[in-house]
Amino acid sequence: MYFSHDYLTIFVSVCGCDVGDDVDSPGKYPWQGSLQKYGSHICGGSLISTQWFLTAAHCVTASASTMTVVVGLHDMKQRFGTPERHSIKQIISHESYGSGAGSYPNDIALIQLSSSVSYNEHVQPIALAESDIFTGSSECVISGWGYMIEGRYFVIPDVLQEASTTILSESDCKGSWGSSSINSGHICLRNGQTGACMGDSGGPLACKNGASWELVGATSWGSGSCNVNMPSVYTKVSYFRDWVKATSGV
Repeated sequence: MYFSHDYLTIFVSVCGCDVGDDVDSPGKYPWQGSLQKYGSHICGGSLISTQWFLTAAHCVTASASTMTVVVGLHDMKQRFGTPERHSIKQIISHESYGSGAGSYPNDIALIQLSSSVSYNEHVQPIALAESDIFTGSSECVISGWGYMIEGRYFVIPDVLQEASTTILSESDCKGSWGSSSINSGHICLRNGQTGACMGDSGGPLACKNGASWELVGATSWGSGSCNVNMPSVYTKVSYFRDWVKATSGV
C-alpha cells in the first residue's frame, strides 16, 4: 500500500521507533517551504531560487489560485522564523508525470512565485544535485510537517521535523518494492526508525556534498501505513536536473 497522493511526515512507527525531532532553530533548513491550499499545509517543497520552488507533481493538481507557498516558516503557528507568503504565478508539472515505468513516475513539479523571495537568515535556496554521487554513507536529512505516529495515533506537528536517513541502493529498494515499482528517477531511503509519511510530499531530501547541502530528492511515495521498515521513495533530483534547467533556468 502506498502513501495516499493526497499529500505525505517524519513519523514514528507503531513498533515504538523514534519520531523525527523538532528542528531546534528557525532557519536550520532555510530552503524548506510549505505549500498551502486555502492557507492549510498540504505539501513540502524546496526553494531553489528567488522565484522557483521545487515540489512533487502530485501536490499541484489544484488551481494555482487556491494555493500559496510559505517560506521562512518554522512552526505552523508562525511564532518563530520570518514566514513570508507568496502567491503562485504558474505551476509546471513534468510533462510525463504518471507515464512510464515504475510507480508514480516523473513526480516532480516547479512552482514559479508571483514575487521574488527576500533572502535572510531563515530563507535561502538550496543547490540542486548535479550527479548521482550520494550513497548509503552520505550525510542526509529529511524534513517536513507531515504526520507523526505516536502509539497508534497520527499527530500533526506544529514545528518543522527533521530526521537523519540512509540512502538505499536501487537493487535494495527493488528488493523491497519489486522491480516494476522502482525506476532510475527514484531514490529510496530507509533507516528502520524514521521515514516520510502523509504531509511530507514534495519535501526535501538534502545531503552534504563537502560543506554544502544539496537537494537530492523530493518526497514521492511509500508505505500507506508509514511503515519504517519499508523504503520511502523520493524523486531523484539529479535525474531531472536537465528538465529543471530547461524549465526554470535554474
